[in-house]
Amino acid sequence: DYMTADHLGISIPKKGPGYFLGEGTGFGLGFAVRENTGVVRTPGYEGDYGWAGAGGTSFFISPHEKLCAVFMTEANDMGIMAYYARLKKTLVMASIIE
Repeated sequence: DYMTADHLGISIPKKGPGYFLGEGTGFGLGFAVRENTGVVRTPGYEGDYGWAGAGGTSFFISPHEKLCAVFMTEANDMGIMAYYARLKKTLVMASIIE
């Protein structure tokens, strides 16, 4: 629980062009942590967490869905890497049938 709690607090702004995690996302001990369900631009739930590495690998864990996913890709462009990380999570979450 401690690792997946937001450790930025209220003194660090969590929106705007300089905040690369995106609105609705905090930072735990080593990865991004989703703070609520509706604000983030990818599907998911409050408490989801994950990260993307500089070489293109990424992972996310959704405790709500009891799901973890690891993606091993190669990319050297941060923009395309972020695009693929969001796309992969969107596709995985969209494939879940309740």
